[in-house]
Amino acid sequence: MKFTLYETVVYHHWLWSELANTGGEFKRYALFWEQTKIEPSEVESLCFPCEYVIDEDGNHYCSECIFDWPPNKDGSIDCTYGGLFDRWRNAGNTVKRRRLAAQIRDLPLKHRYQKQLEREYEKETINP
Repeated sequence: MKFTLYETVVYHHWLWSELANTGGEFKRYALFWEQTKIEPSEVESLCFPCEYVIDEDGNHYCSECIFDWPPNKDGSIDCTYGGLFDRWRNAGNTVKRRRLAAQIRDLPLKHRYQKQLEREYEKETINP
């Protein structure tokens, strides 16, 4: 399922806000899916940024993510293995999971996407 950049940012923020508030440990079981009527199976890796950058062959690469993820301990930029998402997924307690989910929710958008988001936001607010 393809989403606009604006929808991708909104849905990412909505899902991770819920996880930051509840400390939920599985994205698949978040109430978000029921509230939005989006089927989890229609979103690559249950990740809206992954879904947004998926290519025609069904591949997605962390380097193409719309968000500016912090580097891993080894200096690589991979949002999953060894990175912030991996730390969230393996967090041993709710407090830590909530804190990490808030960090993922608040990731900054890469500069190259900013103008496009502003245009789409303007279009959404003028013609909802």
